[in-house]
Amino acid sequence: MLVRNLSALGYCREHHPQLRLIGDYSLNVANEMAASVLLEWGLERLTPSYDLNGRELAALLQRIDPSVVEVVLHQHVPMFHMEHCVFAAMLSNGRDFPDCGRPCDRHRLDLRDRMGVAHPVLADVGCRNTVYNGTPQSAAQDVPRLRDLGVGSFRVELLRQSPQETSNLLRRCARLIAGDAPPARVSPDVLSS
Repeated sequence: MLVRNLSALGYCREHHPQLRLIGDYSLNVANEMAASVLLEWGLERLTPSYDLNGRELAALLQRIDPSVVEVVLHQHVPMFHMEHCVFAAMLSNGRDFPDCGRPCDRHRLDLRDRMGVAHPVLADVGCRNTVYNGTPQSAAQDVPRLRDLGVGSFRVELLRQSPQETSNLLRRCARLIAGDAPPARVSPDVLSS
């Protein structure tokens, strides 16, 4: 189970101790002390904070057991969360889930920035909206170095990919991780196309 906050970690430890737990980036693991505490609390693996640059991540991997680290290889980074429901405001006469008719279940919605980039908006069950960066980020260029540093777990996060896009993305990532594809040929655009 992917654990995104300390409450979820506590709940899982208390009510479902048999679950294998992976800490997500939102736990902000940026140093060996945070990693140590979270591993002691029952995480099997952890995802380093997205705030770390390549040099800082490499330094962290030298101070902890890199086999417990899971790196996100491909993702659309969440840019911000909001209580305002854009779906309800734009696609219904309601204000939120009791009276909006849940247009988010039937429609896709993007917000375009001044450069014309479409940023996907997704609503959760409580009608909170998350706006994701429209351009996927990739750690493809870092995979050989991360593997050399001992990282053995990589994750691909899907947002709106079709079955065919998902298949292509996973096949390309698997080839990259196995060392069968050069990282220069597996850029964010190539991974997401």
